Amino acid sequence: MKEKVCIVGVCDKWRELLYQELIEDGKEVLFYIDSFSKHSKIPTIKPDEVKDKLQYEEVTFLFTYPIVGGRKVVLDILKSQLGEMLIWDYKYTYTKYKNVFKRVLENDGDWWLGSGYNKQKAFDTIELLTDEKSKNIFKAWLTFRESFDINLIPDPEENQYFPEDIQMENSLPKEVSFLDFGAYVGDTFEFFYSKIINLGGKIVYYAGFEPFERNYRNLLENLEKYADVSMNLLPLAAGSKSELIFFEEKSADSQFSKSSSCYNHDSIPILAVVPDEIFRNIKFNLIKIDTEGSELEILKGLKNIIKENKPVMMISLYHKPEDFYEIPWYIKQIFPDSAFYIRTHATFFMETVLYVIPK
Repeated sequence: MKEKVCIVGVCDKWRELLYQELIEDGKEVLFYIDSFSKHSKIPTIKPDEVKDKLQYEEVTFLFTYPIVGGRKVVLDILKSQLGEMLIWDYKYTYTKYKNVFKRVLENDGDWWLGSGYNKQKAFDTIELLTDEKSKNIFKAWLTFRESFDINLIPDPEENQYFPEDIQMENSLPKEVSFLDFGAYVGDTFEFFYSKIINLGGKIVYYAGFEPFERNYRNLLENLEKYADVSMNLLPLAAGSKSELIFFEEKSADSQFSKSSSCYNHDSIPILAVVPDEIFRNIKFNLIKIDTEGSELEILKGLKNIIKENKPVMMISLYHKPEDFYEIPWYIKQIFPDSAFYIRTHATFFMETVLYVIPK
């Protein structure tokens, strides 16, 4: 009789490859358990539906992410419905089915796997980092890329953008001018607005870039109530030169990726501008960039702003294989008197952020 399992968490392509590994190992995969995502091969149920669906089944639950912080809620829901249960945490799951990572490489790869990067430049980057924790995260990433040793993966930290062990409040002035690339629907602004008030400061000016129409409409609506903040919300992309670029929608939740510099029938044309050219007289002291892979190009378009204002910066490092080292090296050239910290806020180095703090 086949062992019956449920996979907790759906989303990324490597979890679908885990499904293939389980089938080849003789397991029967009954359901995916996830609050939002769907899956084409087998039904997806929500955590609070488990009792009705699995009332008489003996099932092993395979977690595909760390059971920490807010994500522990899913385990609590499952236990409240089923009582004692057999679970595999994500490290056990991916140690047993380590071949998943090889399958990922065979299926177009992923940013954090493989050896296709400048190893010398990557290893040299370690010396740019300020604290041992950042250096250890960086070393773990480099080693994991080739060893697939799941024990190297750091558990994600909470408090993204304001980690408790990086004293951001000591570097931010009381009056904050905030430049945000990847404003999305305003959730980032609202988080920063509340956090900075709690730190005894205030956002006095906010410029947010959100190039996609649906997100931009929601951004305007959601931030309308913040009349105490001077705002400039721009339905534009940003980069190192003014040009028309093309994106494709890659999921139903308003996620987009750059497709090419040429138009096709599935692409959305977006105007990209150079921030240095449109913000000549505003002294930004806080910059956040999370733009699905265009972070380095945006930094090049911010060269003068960074040199002149020496802002606190929070930059996503996880969208391209080379970003982990190219972004720190570029910033070091134009802002040498700064400290670099790295923290990872999701599974498998996703939501890895470079925190740049003026010395």
